[in-house]
Amino acid sequence: MTPASWSKQRDALGRLLGSAWRLRRRSLAGVDSGVLNPALMDDWGPEVGEAWRKSSLKWRIEAIIAHEYEEHFGGSHAYAVEHAPETELAIGDPARKLLETIREGERRR
Repeated sequence: MTPASWSKQRDALGRLLGSAWRLRRRSLAGVDSGVLNPALMDDWGPEVGEAWRKSSLKWRIEAIIAHEYEEHFGGSHAYAVEHAPETELAIGDPARKLLETIREGERRR
């Protein structure tokens, strides 16, 4: 990775985390230590657990922020699981794919 590409990624993550901080300050969303737990999603099925373990911290955080955002504005966890993959937030494709995998896992539960 070049210094220029690292700088772009750092700036993008900073903007996303800045949005999360603003949401957190208004008590709308939060990211806690669960984001570091590789077994966090194992109960959702093997595909979801594997996708979670293979995802980088950046994509996990983006997925959680999108989920929390949709949960707040949609009113329920079920709404967030269903709609987070299509969130209006500027999250990366790997985060969207992770959210799609979680949605499919929830549909199979």
